[in-house]
Amino acid sequence: MIVNEMLSHNHRYQVPSGTVIELPFAANSVSFSFSAVNLLRGKNMFYQYRLHNIEKQWTKASVSSREVAYHNLQPGSYIFDVRAS
Repeated sequence: MIVNEMLSHNHRYQVPSGTVIELPFAANSVSFSFSAVNLLRGKNMFYQYRLHNIEKQWTKASVSSREVAYHNLQPGSYIFDVRAS
């Protein structure tokens, strides 16, 4: 599973697994794009994501877009998780 990038206030961040990114106080919106490589499943991949401290349950992602955005986030620490099957 690869988080390709994170976008916040028109700034793009590369996000290797386990990376910690500290954003300015005013950066209360973020978006993530993600993908997975699986030569056997290809178009049959299913994605789920969640942002800890916001969502307790996993959310099914659209296979075609593989992007998610969060707006009006309160200051704090968040962990973005994504998984594929």
